[in-house]
Amino acid sequence: GQQWTIKTRDAGLTAVIGNSVSYGPFVQDEDRQASFHKRRGWKTTQKVAEEESDAVTEKVVTAIEEALGR
Repeated sequence: GQQWTIKTRDAGLTAVIGNSVSYGPFVQDEDRQASFHKRRGWKTTQKVAEEESDAVTEKVVTAIEEALGR
């Protein structure tokens, strides 16, 4: 659905991405994903977070270094 949201907190240091559709956990949650979606290879939110962690960390470090003039 079109219910994706992004909110920041901690003066912009934290970003929270979410989706408010009631069926979301049955599509993408690691513990609740329906076998239908699992068999078709839908990634869980936990798997995507794990896979993208290094790239996000790199972007944050780069932004900090640029802000510090390094």
